[in-house]
Amino acid sequence: LTNRGLDMLRADHCPFVIVVGHASYYPRFGFEPGSRHGLKCQWPGIPDDSFMVLYPDAESRTAATGTAYFDGLD
Repeated sequence: LTNRGLDMLRADHCPFVIVVGHASYYPRFGFEPGSRHGLKCQWPGIPDDSFMVLYPDAESRTAATGTAYFDGLD
């Protein structure tokens, strides 16, 4: 399911995907801690290794940094 979703995002040239998830699960798909790329989670207390980002299409990788806000989730 994860691979299929990421394939769909790649096909749509999605520049990045952010997850808050299990630190030993998502890295197998290429996710890395967001802090390595200058990204922070909007919620305090989320462990660094659980807030992750993936750039599905390296060519469309952005230099975005700052706090990621999840739309509709306060």
